Amino acid sequence: MNMKRRIKTTYISGPVSGLDREEAERRFRAAEKMIKERGEMPINPLGLCTDDMTYAECLREDIMTMLQSADKIYMLKGFEESPGADLELDVAEMCGLEVEYEED
Repeated sequence: MNMKRRIKTTYISGPVSGLDREEAERRFRAAEKMIKERGEMPINPLGLCTDDMTYAECLREDIMTMLQSADKIYMLKGFEESPGADLELDVAEMCGLEVEYEED
C-alpha cells in the first residue's frame, strides 16, 4: 500500500514588538527558510496580520492559525522577553503541539 506521509507544519514564534522590524523580519525569514529546507511547511505569523489590525487582533489571528494548522511550534531565541510568544508557547504546550527551540 502506498501511503503518503503528511508534511509537518511548523508555526514560528518569537519576539517582534520592541525589535527593529527589519531585524524581526530577517529572523523569521531565516527560520522559515530552515524549516522549508528540512521538508516542513512553515507558518510565518508576520504575514498573517495587516497594518490596520490591533495587537490583540493579530495575537488572536496568530493563535487561531497556529491551532488550526500547525503540528509544531518553533521558538526563536528571545521568546522569553515577548509576552505574545510566551502565550503562544503556553497554548501550544497545553494543546499538545510539539515544541522546538532555536539553538545558539
